[in-house]
Amino acid sequence: MLLIGAWCVPLVWVVTKPALVRFGWYRTIQPPVQAHTSPLPTVVLSPTPLPAEAATGLFAYPALGISAPLKRWGATSPMDIKEWEKLRTSLREGVSLTHTQERFSTTPLAYIIGHSSDYYPHTYAYIFAGLNKSKRNDTFTVNLDTQSYTYNVVDQQILDPNNLEAFNNLAPKDSTVQRVVLVTCWPRFTTQKRLVVVGERSIQ
Repeated sequence: MLLIGAWCVPLVWVVTKPALVRFGWYRTIQPPVQAHTSPLPTVVLSPTPLPAEAATGLFAYPALGISAPLKRWGATSPMDIKEWEKLRTSLREGVSLTHTQERFSTTPLAYIIGHSSDYYPHTYAYIFAGLNKSKRNDTFTVNLDTQSYTYNVVDQQILDPNNLEAFNNLAPKDSTVQRVVLVTCWPRFTTQKRLVVVGERSIQ
């Protein structure tokens, strides 16, 4: 008798279930609907805007498609690897200019420093990433203090950042020539070396 009763239970359920559902005495439980989720978009943080007086000029290298705000940062030197940490904030707003004498227009040697890469995403994180493609006789310009200065590329080198003699040797030997040296860490995504591109103009 127990075997017959056990066999009948499923049959009774099959027969009575439609009626129970019809009168609302039984409701099927649907599995929860999984919401469709898309990957979160990558957010690129823009640099914090600088006061107008801090953006002192503009740098452009047309052949490489480079154009960036230029900010003076006289306290730093590419020859001192410890100083690069101080440049980090400046380089998030463009490229940084430092020169060996007070007036840019007559200083024999100046450096413009920019990122080839940076772990912090911002507009100028790769501004000098293509600097290795520079060619002799390319031109770049520095617009500063209402004046525009144009330089012809004469050299490209890769230097050890601790080799002070090599950096000192970048200074012009001719007093009628001004040099501006573009500097960036190299290879990209490292700080092992410095790629330098040397530009010259006459200051006669």
